[in-house]
Amino acid sequence: MVVKTEQQFMTRPEAAEFLRMKISYLAKLACLRRGPRYTKFGEAFCSPVRYAREDVVAWATDPARHEREVWGSKARKRNGRRQKAGR
Repeated sequence: MVVKTEQQFMTRPEAAEFLRMKISYLAKLACLRRGPRYTKFGEAFCSPVRYAREDVVAWATDPARHEREVWGSKARKRNGRRQKAGR
């Protein structure tokens, strides 16, 4: 088993900067379980989160990721709209 050192982990702000996205969007992806894998150091709600660099790169280069995100969001919007009465 290979133990990852602290140098191979990135904080959420570092991972967001690496991916060129907002920190809040990366957090949202984590909540939706659509973002890169992360490790939570501690059991408290506010425990720090770390991303392994290799997991971030693998997630960013996954060709199927973009299709899942695009089609998933369109399907939710289409199915989530309420029909107005009388139309």
